[in-house]
Amino acid sequence: GSRMPPKHGPRHTAPGAGRETGVLLEFKITLTGTRPPIWRRVQVPERLSLSELHDVIQAVMGWTDSHLQEFQWHGKRIGVPDPELDWEQVIDEDMVTLKKLGLSVKAWLNYLYDFGDGWAHVLTVEQVLAAG
Repeated sequence: GSRMPPKHGPRHTAPGAGRETGVLLEFKITLTGTRPPIWRRVQVPERLSLSELHDVIQAVMGWTDSHLQEFQWHGKRIGVPDPELDWEQVIDEDMVTLKKLGLSVKAWLNYLYDFGDGWAHVLTVEQVLAAG
């Protein structure tokens, strides 16, 4: 039988990938609309795709990955494209890395989880660190 590729993770590995960690981004993830604010701080390599970042957010915030989600960045919507809803252009989160977004300190993106209840998060870059 043919083995299906995993749902998450890169679809291909560049030569030499994984030898050097590259740059780390330190994010503060804040769940908006809560008092007191609920937030987490994480460090992730900038080579992470947004689908992998989604997995990190789910883990650190304690969500169970049971609802739709998407990132919003400079007016673009990045998530899991739905062929039945392609009238709204959603960029495939597997294809976009943090590096591709070119984030610097104080840059931020929105992460929306569960469109029904509308859990909105703001991911702010606090530090850009060169990993040794």
